[in-house]
Amino acid sequence: MRRVTNRVRFLATAAALATVTACSGSDGGMPAARALTPPDKDMFMGRYSPDGARIAYGTRGQAGEELWVADADGGNATRLATAEFVGDIVWAPDSRRVAFGSSAASAYDTWVVDASGGTPERVSEAPGFDFPLWWHPGGERLVIGAFVEGGKLVCNALTLATGDLVPLVPSDPTLCGSWSPDGSTLAVQRITQGGFGTIGVADSAGHDVRWLTTEGFEQLATEPWSPDGHELLYMSRRTGTEDVWVLPLNGDAPRQLTRDVRRDFAPRWSSDGQWVAFLSQRGRQTDVWVVPAQGGTELRVTDDEVEEEAPHWRAGTADLAFQTGAPTSGVWAMSLDDSSERRLTPETERATSAKVSRDGTQIAYRVQRGGGVTDLEVMPVAGGTPRALTSGTSINTGHQWSPDGSTIAFISDRAGSRDVWTVPAAGGEAHRLVDWPSEESDPEWSFDGAWVYFLSDHESAGQLGDVWRVAAGGGEPQRVTRTGTVTDVEPSPVRDELSVYHVASRGQFRLSLVPGSGGDLQPLWEQSNVYFQSDQPFSPSGDSLAALVEIARGRGAVVLLPVAGGSSYRTLVEDHRPWLWSPDGSQMFLLLRDDRSQGDIGVLTLADGAVHRLTSTPQNEFSPYWADGGRTVVFNRVEQHRQLVTVDLAAQLAAVP
Repeated sequence: MRRVTNRVRFLATAAALATVTACSGSDGGMPAARALTPPDKDMFMGRYSPDGARIAYGTRGQAGEELWVADADGGNATRLATAEFVGDIVWAPDSRRVAFGSSAASAYDTWVVDASGGTPERVSEAPGFDFPLWWHPGGERLVIGAFVEGGKLVCNALTLATGDLVPLVPSDPTLCGSWSPDGSTLAVQRITQGGFGTIGVADSAGHDVRWLTTEGFEQLATEPWSPDGHELLYMSRRTGTEDVWVLPLNGDAPRQLTRDVRRDFAPRWSSDGQWVAFLSQRGRQTDVWVVPAQGGTELRVTDDEVEEEAPHWRAGTADLAFQTGAPTSGVWAMSLDDSSERRLTPETERATSAKVSRDGTQIAYRVQRGGGVTDLEVMPVAGGTPRALTSGTSINTGHQWSPDGSTIAFISDRAGSRDVWTVPAAGGEAHRLVDWPSEESDPEWSFDGAWVYFLSDHESAGQLGDVWRVAAGGGEPQRVTRTGTVTDVEPSPVRDELSVYHVASRGQFRLSLVPGSGGDLQPLWEQSNVYFQSDQPFSPSGDSLAALVEIARGRGAVVLLPVAGGSSYRTLVEDHRPWLWSPDGSQMFLLLRDDRSQGDIGVLTLADGAVHRLTSTPQNEFSPYWADGGRTVVFNRVEQHRQLVTVDLAAQLAAVP
């Protein structure tokens, strides 16, 4: 989930945004895109109001993330809310209110605010995390998602006037969905880890569920209902990749709107129901396209190397808005002797997620090629020519060094689903360790390199996942946990023991220990929500563990927990986030949070609690690793600038026969 990971957004300059153009796909016309959000802010979420008169969007400021509302042309912007995390923006049907998620008072709750300004009101107060999803067409109810015990994500209907909260679908709270335009029918789907399942409908109260698909390859669009309420928009993986489909509710056969071999996703109806906008990764780019809702020629709207996201139409017009940006990223090294910096990866590559081998001499990192293609490369910390470990048209990610530095475990979808693979660090043939149709993630090596741990929802009782392990040389995977509640696993560096980040009672996120061979979870922290555990939370001795936990009003503190258990703990620092221990255990990297418009790196000395800042730039620095015997820090630096832009497609759509 976005809210429980180390999500950082950052301020960038207007020059980072390339000139945005659009083409019709038919006559070669290039109508210019017009920016709706400020050029000096990184915008991470944007939505037109249902009446098309205003836009709501999120940006990041020094105090945290901010919710703004402006006129449809971007003018008269008003800031409505600020918190560490703000997101999940959902307009009320009457365009007068905005529901959103915020950490202003606790971990993350649902709030509502008048779109013209005023004091936001918290309308839910779950012990863990909850967030708004959809409004009822009448505006009196709101669908809220929340995690509960057993790792389940449930959907409830909140009546705002009374505060009554009931399951959206009484017979199965894990079914989630949205009401039709007239409020008479619910489109429902069970939320799963992979996001795909079966689609059904129920009456307005969530009764009499009737399934419309049976294959388990479908996912409802964010706003699935056609304007007339007669059809549902969804994505399907029945052909092996995501395509856009329409499902009539009168019994007619579903219509497949896209057929490209690359992923087509994020579809949105136009307000007249005649068109569907969507994102496509064809051509190793992520661009915006439009297709007639009845099927026909697909029209390209953008053709550039910047990344587009979240297309949506302005009501009553042919204006199509979407998020666009030109991110740059690279891997850097800093000498801790004199603070001098050097870039390790080529400027021509978008390199990120650098991780240093255990001996501190090599880095493995991910290269984003565009259009959903990512590859893995390795190079010396001292500099040199990178060597490719993967290539092709697949996603390769989640890379982790084996303890002896000879092998890298990673996740790849090259065979159709995301599986666990290994590849020699020197280069060579990759080997698949897990061959399941489920989605695997987060590979981690045991301290001795004998096992690779990973997460999977294979056979899980919950909607999240469990920890499994497989021998590094291959074999039958073995199950380690049986709760279906785990979202992250990290191994001890000295013994066969794991720290797991999971959903516990009442939907709160916790840290626990479990033996590497399996067993019951042994709680490490139960006092409040755990926000985050780093890539290597254990101390080098394996005797303690650092985590970011919730304190008053949604704030966080880094605490040091004894692995042996008990109630004792030590608070190291507030607000900042822990990352990686030094090799001797005397220091710890921190992700500094005093200026929330960017991310910087610091070092905490455990003996006296002193924090030394290493970076202070307009860019975002993160994921620091010790290298070269502790004399060098390797880190990722990213600069991203996104804006909400709009294009007028009236002429292009009118020209389609």
